[in-house]
Amino acid sequence: MADDRSMQPNRATSYSDLSEATTDDTLFVEMPGDVRATLNNYAPLDADDNTVKLLRETFRYLPSDGRPNLAEDIIQAGADNTLHQLAQSIVAGLLKPMMVAGTKKVEIPRLASLEDSEAYLGRTIDESMWRAARAQEQLLEDALRRDGNRCVVTGYYDGLSEELYPDEITADLKTAYIVPFALSKFEDEYEKQQIIAVWADIFRYFPSVHSRLNFYYPNITLW
Repeated sequence: MADDRSMQPNRATSYSDLSEATTDDTLFVEMPGDVRATLNNYAPLDADDNTVKLLRETFRYLPSDGRPNLAEDIIQAGADNTLHQLAQSIVAGLLKPMMVAGTKKVEIPRLASLEDSEAYLGRTIDESMWRAARAQEQLLEDALRRDGNRCVVTGYYDGLSEELYPDEITADLKTAYIVPFALSKFEDEYEKQQIIAVWADIFRYFPSVHSRLNFYYPNITLW
């Protein structure tokens, strides 16, 4: 959960479920020797070739269960003399799609006030839009239930639960997508195949996505 408006403090508190901000030193992960040697032996194509830096930084920031897969890919690419292609495939198949998809924001409505006016709903949204809004509202409710009605970063409680926490700071909370929402929908078969390719990279370098999201390729359906 994330807070989305100015806070209404009732009591000064400081809270976070997250650990202390990770420093640059603690983020460093020692690469296996053969992976490091493979990168050190790479001959840049030109002065602007950032293949080695990109692969090192990707390895550095991947979760522990994803690093062995990248290490395997680096070793194989080194043997095939395709390290540059591997780096570019990560950019094209993972980094750029995530960045582009992440710019497509989705507003998750709070439907409680709208439910009081069927006439208003009839004028403004059709049945399919209503179902989509319902699904998003359910997502918000599930996230609030999971996180105890509070933002995991600031610790502020959801404003709609203010009566339950009269002595706590409250805010208008919204869900924050870790995986961009746009990667869950497509408009035609071509887009579907593009999205599946991105998910293949996500699953390889972030393996726990399978178990945490319980999501597989067949779950990608036409929007």
